[in-house]
Amino acid sequence: MANQRSRLSTTPFSTSSPPRIIPQPLLHPQDPTKGFIIQSLMGAQVRFGPGAEVTRVSLSTDFKAIRIWDIDTDASIESIWKGLAAISSYDAHQLQIFVREGTRGTIRFADLAANDRYFAQNICRGFQEIDQQHGTLLSDDVQEIPSFIPWLPARQYAVTDSCTLLLTWRKPTRTATLMFRDGRKARELACLVHDRLIKTFDRHVRAEVIPMPCSRTAVELSGLPIHLSHADVVKRIPQDLTPNWIGAVLQELADLTALTERLESIGPLASDLCPQNTADERMTSATVRFVDEADARRAIRKYNDTVLPFQRSGVLHVEALFKTKFVIPYRWINNPAAPLGRVSTNYPQVNFEVFDHAFPETISLEVTSTDKSSAVQVRRILESHFEVDASKEEEYAHMLEDALSLQDDESSSESHCSVCMTEPTDPIQSSCGHVYCLDCYTHLTKSAAVSVTDTAIKCIGNIGSCQKPFPLSELRAVLPTVDYRRLLESSLTSYVRRSPLKLRNCPTAGCQQLYRPTPKKANVNPVARCPGCLVVLCSACHAQHEEDVSCEKAEDDANTQLRKALNIKGCPQCGTFLERTGGCNHLKCESCHTHICWVCMSHYPESLACYEHMRDTHGGAYAGIPGYDVFGERIRDVPPLLPGVELHLEAQVVENFYGHDGEEEFEDDVDDEDDEEGEYGGPGPDVEGQELHE
Repeated sequence: MANQRSRLSTTPFSTSSPPRIIPQPLLHPQDPTKGFIIQSLMGAQVRFGPGAEVTRVSLSTDFKAIRIWDIDTDASIESIWKGLAAISSYDAHQLQIFVREGTRGTIRFADLAANDRYFAQNICRGFQEIDQQHGTLLSDDVQEIPSFIPWLPARQYAVTDSCTLLLTWRKPTRTATLMFRDGRKARELACLVHDRLIKTFDRHVRAEVIPMPCSRTAVELSGLPIHLSHADVVKRIPQDLTPNWIGAVLQELADLTALTERLESIGPLASDLCPQNTADERMTSATVRFVDEADARRAIRKYNDTVLPFQRSGVLHVEALFKTKFVIPYRWINNPAAPLGRVSTNYPQVNFEVFDHAFPETISLEVTSTDKSSAVQVRRILESHFEVDASKEEEYAHMLEDALSLQDDESSSESHCSVCMTEPTDPIQSSCGHVYCLDCYTHLTKSAAVSVTDTAIKCIGNIGSCQKPFPLSELRAVLPTVDYRRLLESSLTSYVRRSPLKLRNCPTAGCQQLYRPTPKKANVNPVARCPGCLVVLCSACHAQHEEDVSCEKAEDDANTQLRKALNIKGCPQCGTFLERTGGCNHLKCESCHTHICWVCMSHYPESLACYEHMRDTHGGAYAGIPGYDVFGERIRDVPPLLPGVELHLEAQVVENFYGHDGEEEFEDDVDDEDDEEGEYGGPGPDVEGQELHE
């Protein structure tokens, strides 16, 4: 690979064409004829269809990207993708694929991002296998790069990047040893340096008096600039305090190559070490970006507060540098009363930098900070001030279906509200021709949005048989702006609850960021940093821990003992906490709809398989439940007779305990006890699990 492209650059590159998308049906979700809309909610781009049904959720973490170098000038992007599909078996019509082209020098390259978490890994492995089979070097021209998303940054949506590290260490300095035969002069010089009365020395220079053999005294001056020679030191000392002899030790200069090699041992870098300006003149700092955020966290754990490779007395400090990009109104710049002015004043530890944006009325803002809490707070404050762009709203409106018509349309044959079945108040007519009261329509949409069974908000006209989804244009025209957005949020919340194996909300308090759960048996690293709250989270056990901590150890906390005491268990498939409140040992998780045996927590897709398991393994559906036998029959325990009570009094005891009817039942039970074969007769009463949320 050519030297000029041996490291991925983070600086702007010249592009031969603007970012574009490979034409394919799934990449154009906002089809005007289908009435779809895309909204930014819970840290995701959510595609809603008719009836506010969630049809797709795209996360920034879904996308992985590669860069292909040395592309022929006459090669099209479509032909490049066909070649990639041939070695990876990817189907372009099943992925969101984003492409951008550029050049560095005379070399043409293309970046491809796809919504598959293993896209880059699979493509790179495919090229490596080709090289092994044919002895080629094609894999040298394919690199994994940090993911890029065409819609970012965007208004009302921002993602914090955690792949960049800030490295700091003390600048190399010179230490000079000044030898004196007269100890008085040595002590006087040390006092002058300590009191900063010698202006020619920097304020960071330190002096220490050291007694030496043969009645000699030394003054050790540390923190001297590395460019000072012996003669320079003598010139800066008063003539009457000139030492008899000077020795100096120069610390090693910074070797960024050695430091880069250390970092590359962790994982691939997206950029070279980039020196940074610091407020402290004694310190040196540099930034570096990893391709993978997990490698950045590993570098912090391994190299923070360690000895520098080029300076044995120096210590390297490594910390994450959180970067968030926004698109803000241009009027926020140089306006102290604007949100940006207030935030920059209240958070001096956060750096704000602005860049030009493609649209004249907006500008790009990059917020950087090493403090995780400040980075999150600033982002949430700015997001809370973003206003809905009127032009974008109009664009959405043109994508939607025809707006709803009012009740004054004489073509309507209905005269009663489909909900309350009375003459409608503030009547409206849906697109399918049914009439509602305005309040009834509003309440219907709100209740349907939080349903755990319905995926879309549907019309209940014609005595509930219509079932046509309300168009988004209709919902938006009827509901106020705030209620319309809440409706979409409720629909997304219900979708997440119905799909715990596909999506979950971050468990951190106050964070609604969505993420993809990782199966516990998957051979991948499930630990990642939440883009919303920047907390390191395991997507397999959903607890906060690093890679060096197992899921079992992370789950063994104080709440575990409490859950055991309350007989609360987690669903073996999705982890939702369940409580059995009655009935048999068969439970159904309302989140993932799996059927669970409460005794051993085995789970099955159908209830019959669960009942068969309980019969074959535990003897019945009521095994272990106090007061019932394994078949669900209530056990009638007779109180033990007191010592000395004759057996003929047993009937009286039974009568007193059960009553007359109970005595007959008891006798029937005793008579029939030997006739029962104990054969399982099929599924009995069951109970659905009650969901608990931490």
